[in-house]
Amino acid sequence: MSEPVTYSQARALTAQQLGGKAHLTVQLHRHGLPVPPGLVLTTAALEQFCAAHAAAPLEHLARAPLPRAALDAVLRRFGATLLAVRSSVVGEDAASRSLAGRFHTELCRGAEGLSAAVRRCWLAAVEALLKGGAPPEQALARVALLIQPVAFGERSAVCFTRSPASAHEALVVATFGSCHTLVEGRSAADEYRFARRPGPLRIHATVSTKRELTVLDPPPGFSPGQPWRSPWGPTTLHLPLGPHLASARVPLALQQQPTLSAAQVEAVWRAARAAEHALQAPADVELTLRRGKVVLLQARPITTVSSLGSSRAAGDFRVASPGCARGRVRVVRSVAEAGTFARGDVLVVRATTPAFLPLLERAGAVLSEEGSSLAHTAIVARELGVPCLMGVEGATTGRFVDGEWLTVDATAGEVRRDGERRAAATRSPSRLDPVVRALEHLPARASHVTLAASALLDAASVERPAAALTVTRVTEALEGVRARCRARSVKVEWDLADDRLPRDHQAFDAAALEKALVR
Repeated sequence: MSEPVTYSQARALTAQQLGGKAHLTVQLHRHGLPVPPGLVLTTAALEQFCAAHAAAPLEHLARAPLPRAALDAVLRRFGATLLAVRSSVVGEDAASRSLAGRFHTELCRGAEGLSAAVRRCWLAAVEALLKGGAPPEQALARVALLIQPVAFGERSAVCFTRSPASAHEALVVATFGSCHTLVEGRSAADEYRFARRPGPLRIHATVSTKRELTVLDPPPGFSPGQPWRSPWGPTTLHLPLGPHLASARVPLALQQQPTLSAAQVEAVWRAARAAEHALQAPADVELTLRRGKVVLLQARPITTVSSLGSSRAAGDFRVASPGCARGRVRVVRSVAEAGTFARGDVLVVRATTPAFLPLLERAGAVLSEEGSSLAHTAIVARELGVPCLMGVEGATTGRFVDGEWLTVDATAGEVRRDGERRAAATRSPSRLDPVVRALEHLPARASHVTLAASALLDAASVERPAAALTVTRVTEALEGVRARCRARSVKVEWDLADDRLPRDHQAFDAAALEKALVR
């Protein structure tokens, strides 16, 4: 297997050798932009590894030992620091289609972690290409890897140098913590709009209440609700989202504060405009800010041209992808419960992950509770031409009923109901969700209740939102739910894990929560 190449060495290579993501990163580095250092395992590395084995591609990718020379070269360069191994696929992040959210990034540390991350990224990318119809030989020839030290920042932002809502504006979406929260669309974020013309920025800011942030490299072995003295101030750790990644509560003093100052918005805009110049196209740029300095994590051409004119939609919801469609509602909280999702159904979600891609490809329209117009859900919807609205509060907790019919006018930002079909769907108990996912939907009386873990944690936070979310408080909330419903038993269903992670990567599940509650 060939050894990784530096950015300087990669300048002589093509996008066919580096894959889309690494090729664009090398371009940004060539223009002097502040990208993290990195190494690239070219497409030749995977081809050479596969040529050394006679087994079927997925078999030897999953089981054969990886050559040490290439991995040792990475460890010699970066040591024991936390690394991000990122799939870089030929055709990814292209000017016509980004393939956003289809491929894989792994965080890792040390020799064993690096070996496992390289294997998983290779395997995930090849599987995605095979599912997309690529012949095995072509799939194995299209996958490179970009390996970089993780850039730790206190604030993160995504900038569209040309807004999806207006060709004359730029849009910055920002939040505290890492970029994972933004690109996955899992919590509220601040938005900053301004004209693309030269001169001082006249910033129009929309500040949201930000309750969750994503933490890179959290303290090992923590429990949900554990107090933590974070870089943002005293807070509590919430949930592990995978190795080296977790969620935490935004400190109360910051929840309604702007993520970025005017000077920081201008710094983000300067870096994003420089990336746009380097790529010679309007760009979708991910950045993080550490001690006020901007680090450019990723940039790719915007693949969907603004089509909403010069004004934002005046409806009830944020327009992520324009269009109009009518279909049957399917409320989907995890891919596992999607069942027979039919082509043309209206996909109603809290947020999506790459695992939702087959549903997005069949959906007639998408309604998402969380996320901005710059989240991967929105980008994929625009690329697929699927009408999509974001910020639809309560979408998965009772606002819509499985089986009812909706007209989603994503150009006007409106949703219209078919009253008769909603009534029929409501009368069909087989279509109703048996899990209580919001406190207001608790039954007045029930012998047995199944409660989502997210609702339980909400119950523990309602009375004293500023206090630490401890195991004792969660236990008290569980007893309160039981008393409120006069229930003999309350079962907790874990609904807070990341759908992209294998179960053995999730540090907590429903059984772990129950153990935590009885300690």
